[in-house]
Amino acid sequence: MRLCGGHSGLLLLLLLLLTSEFPPGWSELFGWRDKKVLNVECETTGYEIVGDDFLVLCPGHCVGQQPLVWGSGVYASISSVCGAAIHSGVLSDSNGGMVRVSKKAGMRGYVSKFANGLRSISLPKWSRSFVFPEASRSMAESSQQWEQESIVSTGDKVDGRRLSFEAYRKGFLSSEAKPAAKDVSSPKGPNPFQQYIGRNLGTASRKPMTTTVSPKKMNKDCNVDIAFLIEGSWSLGVRRFESQKRFVTKVVEELQKTTDGAAVGLIQFGHETKTEISLNKFPTLQGVTLAMRKVSPIGGTSNAGRAIDEVAESFFQKSAGNRREAPNAAVLLLDGWPNDDLEVPARVARETGINIFIVMVEGATSEELASGVHGDFVNKSVCRPNGHFSLHTDRWTASSALVSPLVSRICNTERLICSKTCLNSADIVFVVDGSSSVGLENFPALLEFVANVTGHFEIARAGTHIGIVQYTYEQRTEVELGRHTTPEGVREAVRRVHYWSGGTSTGAAITYTRREMFAHSRSGKRRLLVLITDGRSYDDVREPAAAARKEGIILYAVGIAWAIKDELDAVANDPKSEHVFFVSDFNDLKTVGPKLVENICKEYNALPRN
Repeated sequence: MRLCGGHSGLLLLLLLLLTSEFPPGWSELFGWRDKKVLNVECETTGYEIVGDDFLVLCPGHCVGQQPLVWGSGVYASISSVCGAAIHSGVLSDSNGGMVRVSKKAGMRGYVSKFANGLRSISLPKWSRSFVFPEASRSMAESSQQWEQESIVSTGDKVDGRRLSFEAYRKGFLSSEAKPAAKDVSSPKGPNPFQQYIGRNLGTASRKPMTTTVSPKKMNKDCNVDIAFLIEGSWSLGVRRFESQKRFVTKVVEELQKTTDGAAVGLIQFGHETKTEISLNKFPTLQGVTLAMRKVSPIGGTSNAGRAIDEVAESFFQKSAGNRREAPNAAVLLLDGWPNDDLEVPARVARETGINIFIVMVEGATSEELASGVHGDFVNKSVCRPNGHFSLHTDRWTASSALVSPLVSRICNTERLICSKTCLNSADIVFVVDGSSSVGLENFPALLEFVANVTGHFEIARAGTHIGIVQYTYEQRTEVELGRHTTPEGVREAVRRVHYWSGGTSTGAAITYTRREMFAHSRSGKRRLLVLITDGRSYDDVREPAAAARKEGIILYAVGIAWAIKDELDAVANDPKSEHVFFVSDFNDLKTVGPKLVENICKEYNALPRN
């Protein structure tokens, strides 16, 4: 059929609306037959989208939302589709556009790489991947008008259950589309390497938890998102099931005494799993304790590993109330031995940032001992096998003694080490040269460098803290370490720094930073000093730098123009090739930032893990 005249656009639009797919001629032109275009958000992951080969339309300016991406070239399915498209170079961040995505089997060794304004994360193994078969930006631009009339809008979900056409919004058809077919590519049953849509996919829309506890009892902070996993198997019995609920209730009541509210949810496991209470179901913790009274056993066998799968796959989603700035903790209550494997799903959960705690009550029966589950599964499952993440009691009647220790450990965010990444676990002080040789016209370039580098990190009260020292012959604290705990606060503080002018005493500045700034650093945080200078120091830098390194401070040196290479080497940690940077012009500082962040993360990821 040939379309002509003023009716062609209308006929094409009607065809699109009636078929919900490309017209045959159009799909043949691009080689993508029967493909719908999904209008996705910056944070939408590949796992959320049904199908093995699909088209998505990404919005512009996703980099500013810091979408999470695992891998390079081949991306783990938990990655943001739009973020990965930008990272791979098939999509422009400023314009957005349409890209083709193909799902692949999982693999080992997803590599970390900084590219196109985004730093991807390494991952040892995942169950599903996706790639971009071809660059489709030019095609998306050429078909912009067509896209506007044929886009499928995902609304709150991208799994086909709530899809509706953009055209429906304009009144052409009803607002509800038919449910999409289930993704047959996903295997049935528990898969320990399925997607994790969790901890850092954005801030939940709900307000932070509040309590009505009197100020006298508010004795600590506990800005943590917590999942309690309780057993509801047939073998447990009603009495011990109720004992679990009473224990969790006491823990939640203790959490109500904190000044900064935790968010709490509940998962029950037997043969299957059931999310009884999501993180955002109740505005206060009191609502959680009331709701737990109505929870009844679901029966079946004790598949605790499947419950951890549930936590890693879906519980800590943004839509379920996950707060970007809050660490994640999962507290597994075990009455005896589990019937399935814990080690693999627990490792996956840990690798995605979930702090696994296990509360073990009573011992294993003879039947449980014969089940084949290794007796050391607790140490192999928790965040660290050092005793901090596991508690034990011989009977439920004595479990009350575990309430306060458990709350204390969960709320100690400095020791929730599974939540830590290179981007959220550092105290960084920028030591900025304000000497006369820099000049008023070049000083903004130094501040822009600081702002760009800090923009890569997760600035939060429990995350990375930033400090700034400006120096000449003297030193001045421009931004106190940890004074600002939001990205916006840090950016504004950087803007307020004014040029000083004077001499260049770099050694004294390092000593000042070590004594005055890092004296207030937090336990368990990596301490990074980033020196930025354009000339020779009037004093010695070797001894001050050696003293800082002796205290565990990691020093990076960024030299500009007339900076002395030997001095930069004397300041920085080894290897010098990864801790020393040099540019000949202030305008070239912008090229250093991404590599500096990449090296900081490379060093962090090389640290010993479980």
